[in-house]
Amino acid sequence: MKKTESRRFPNADRKGSMVGLKRVLWRPNNYRRGIRVKRFGDLNIKSSIGKLTQSFQFPVEYSFSKSNKLHFLKVSPNVKIMVAPSRVMGIWSQSMIGKVKETFLIERSSEEELEAVINDKVSAIRGVLDKYVRGVRVSLGLVPVGDYYWVRHEDWLKGDDYLDSLPKEVIIHDTVFKKVYGEGVEFLGGKGVEPTVRMKNYIKNRALEDFSPLLCERLDFVIESNVRFAENLNTHLKVLEKIGDGIDRLVKVVGRLAEKQKKLSDY
Repeated sequence: MKKTESRRFPNADRKGSMVGLKRVLWRPNNYRRGIRVKRFGDLNIKSSIGKLTQSFQFPVEYSFSKSNKLHFLKVSPNVKIMVAPSRVMGIWSQSMIGKVKETFLIERSSEEELEAVINDKVSAIRGVLDKYVRGVRVSLGLVPVGDYYWVRHEDWLKGDDYLDSLPKEVIIHDTVFKKVYGEGVEFLGGKGVEPTVRMKNYIKNRALEDFSPLLCERLDFVIESNVRFAENLNTHLKVLEKIGDGIDRLVKVVGRLAEKQKKLSDY
């Protein structure tokens, strides 16, 4: 009975397993989305602040970086716009709750439901960034070149057995993820990579790892069943061959009897 329960509920006794509860802590960090632009004439951003404040219904704050000649506009509590000579980019910042950035606790019964919730939140951030980037671009009279695209993004994740086992003092910098906080890691992405893709791939791979003992057990069961079937089939084939031989002999006997009956009739 215990074996049956184990096969039905793999890793059910593993607290925090992503395959069990599908429970994660996720925070979108430093999401950046932009568009290439062309400028005709002088770029006078300061004179547009009043118009932008009215349009966004938010007291727009302006700053300028002399070192790299970049203009920055704080257009909402969560969005800052960077205006460069050939690009306008929106930068997303999570809301602060006290002194901590807002983090989403997501718990669903399946991997698909978990992914759907994350996709919805990413889509909402995309919409907000595109809205403000478009508003600033139009207000400044900048002409778009191409489509909007993701510049970079970081997805902070916590709630997996392996990630949670990493010592707090360990610092990791990799091309795919980094660990600079005491808890959790951040999956990195840049141009051409959609947000959360690498994070969701990690979740899927962890799910496969957790399910692998069950898959191996079921594979052994399938192989064993097929072997037994083949053995039984071989036995059945031998019986069928004997039955076939018996039928052939019976046909021959009936044929001889028919010939004798014919001769007696002629006689």
